[in-house]
Amino acid sequence: MAWMRSLAIVLLAGLMAACSGAQPYQYSDNREIPSGPGLLSGPDGEFRLDRNQ
Repeated sequence: MAWMRSLAIVLLAGLMAACSGAQPYQYSDNREIPSGPGLLSGPDGEFRLDRNQ
């Protein structure tokens, strides 16, 4: 039975080492309006009717 405990500890240590390189996830909702230029907006992301201003 001692070998089972040792095996469980080794497996647990292996699982913890495998997950140690995780990177934070940057969530972005695809239902929100993204910032920046779009189809009807200028380079500053603002809607304009005339391009002279």
